[in-house]
Amino acid sequence: VDRSGSMGGAYIKAAGEALLLFLRSIPPGCLFNVIGFGSRFIRLFDKSVPYDQTSLEKATAHASSLRADLGGTELLAPLKSIVSEPVQEGHPRQVFVLTDGSVSNTDEVISIVSRFSNSTRCFAVGIGSGASTHLVNGIAKAGNGTAEFVLENERLQTKVMRMMKQALQASVHDVRLEWKIPSAAEVKQTPEVLPPIFAGSRIVVYGILPTSIIPVQSGSSFEATLSYRGQDQTTLAQSVRFSVSTEKSGWSSSDKEDDLFPLHRLAGKQLLRDLANVDTQEKTKLVAVSLETGVVCKETAFVVVDEDGTEAVTGAVEKQTIAVATRVAMHLRPSRHAYSSLQFDCISDCMDYDDEELEQGEEESGMLGAPLLRRSADIEPKFGYAEADYSSGDECDEDGDDECMEMYSDAFPTTQSSASNPVEDHLVLVSFQQANGAWPLHVQLASFCGCSFDDIVAAIPKILSAISDAQLVWATLLAIALLENRFSHVKDEWELVVDKAMSWLKSTLPPAIYKDLGGLRTLAMSIIATQ
Repeated sequence: VDRSGSMGGAYIKAAGEALLLFLRSIPPGCLFNVIGFGSRFIRLFDKSVPYDQTSLEKATAHASSLRADLGGTELLAPLKSIVSEPVQEGHPRQVFVLTDGSVSNTDEVISIVSRFSNSTRCFAVGIGSGASTHLVNGIAKAGNGTAEFVLENERLQTKVMRMMKQALQASVHDVRLEWKIPSAAEVKQTPEVLPPIFAGSRIVVYGILPTSIIPVQSGSSFEATLSYRGQDQTTLAQSVRFSVSTEKSGWSSSDKEDDLFPLHRLAGKQLLRDLANVDTQEKTKLVAVSLETGVVCKETAFVVVDEDGTEAVTGAVEKQTIAVATRVAMHLRPSRHAYSSLQFDCISDCMDYDDEELEQGEEESGMLGAPLLRRSADIEPKFGYAEADYSSGDECDEDGDDECMEMYSDAFPTTQSSASNPVEDHLVLVSFQQANGAWPLHVQLASFCGCSFDDIVAAIPKILSAISDAQLVWATLLAIALLENRFSHVKDEWELVVDKAMSWLKSTLPPAIYKDLGGLRTLAMSIIATQ
C-alpha cells in the first residue's frame, strides 16, 4: 500500500477500507502480509504468516490506523524484498500494489516484476488522476495480473475486490512439462519455469529442438507429458503429442520473408524475453538468438540497406529528437522561495528533461508550461487552495524528507475529517467477521438488526439448539441477511465475505440441518425485513 505523503486524506482512508474488505475476504489456509511503502517500506509481519484470528486482528488494527507518513514513492525496494523470499509450496504468490503516483525508475520496477512473473503474480491499482498509467499497466502486464484505475467519484473498495475475485479463481500450480524425445539431446524449453495457471488464462510453451534430432521426414510426432497440481494438492498428468517441421528458422541474406515461419519467431521472442530477465552480463546469447530467429532485442537492430543507391552515405550520425505527447502530473509542495505560497512542480512520467530543456520547452512550445498545468488543475480540483505558514523555513529535500512530506500532506487536506466522514455501515458489519468466516453474536450485531441482544438470542431456531455453535451459526445467517437486504448496492465489495461465510456454514452444520439452509436463511431475512 502506497503510504507516501500524497496519499493523505481521502486516498489513505479509502485504502484502509479496501484493506479491511480484502482481509475479510482471504480464504482460510492462505498466507499473507501487508507492506506499506514510501521513501522506505514497512512490513506488518516479518514474513508472510498464516491467516488466522490473531493475524487478522493485528492486520485489522493496522488497516484502521493507516497513515500517509512514509515520505516519497519508492516501489522497487519492497518488490525486491518480496520476490527475494522463496515461494512456499502450495501457496502461489500474488501481490497487489495500490499507488496514487509515479516512480523515477518505472522500467526497473516493471523489469523486476517481469523477471519473477513465473513465481509471483502482480496486480496494480492506480488511485487518482496522478497515478502513472505506464507504471500501473506495466506492473499488471509483466506480472500476468490486471490493472485498475480509480478516478473521481469511483470507489477504490470495489476495484480492489474485483481484483481479489480474479486472484481467487481456481488455479493449478507446480506445472511441469517432460519432453519425451527419442534421443539424448536436450530440448530448450521457454519459458523454462512454468507459472501457475489461473481460470480464464492460458500459457504457451515452446520446445526448441536441436537440428541433429529432427527427423528426415517432416511432420513426425513426439510426445510430452504435462503434469500439475490442483487446489486439493492432487497431481494430475496428461500426454500431449506434437509434430516437428524440418523447415529452417534462421535468417540469412538469401532468405525471403515467406520462408520464415511465424511460430519460430514467436518462440525466439519468448526465449529473448527469458534471457533478458536473467541477471547476466552475457550479451552473446541474446545476440545469437536474435540473429538466428530474426527477432530484434535490446542488443540488436534492423539496418535498412539501400541496394539501389549509388552514392555512399558519409558524415556523422545525427540524433533526431521527436516531440511526443506526454501526460503531466501536478504535484503540490511548500515553496522554497516563499513561506506562504504554493509551488507547482510539473513532472512528466514519460520523458526526462534537464532544467535547460525544460525552460526551452516552456518558452518555445508551452508543452510543459502553463497551459498543461491549468488543464491538470482542472482535472483534479479537489486539492483546492490552502495557505500554510512555514515560519521555520524548513524545505523538502530532493528525495522527499519524511517529516516534510507529512507536514505538507497535512497542510493540504483532500477530504473532510474522519469525524464528518465515518466508516460506512457495511464496512463496520464486515469488520465483525472472524477469520473462519463466522460472525459472533453480540450487541453490535443486534443493533444492526434493530433488536435487543436478548430478542436475537430468543429468536434462535430450535433446529440449531442441538449444535454447539448455534449462536455463531445464527449470527452468521443474520449478518448475511443484513448484507443482502440493506447493502445490495455494494454487493461487489462484500460478495467474497459472504462466500467465505457460506463455506463455514457448510463445514459446520450437520448434513441434515444444512439441507434446510434455505429455510434458515429465509427466517433470518424475515427478522431483518421486519425491522
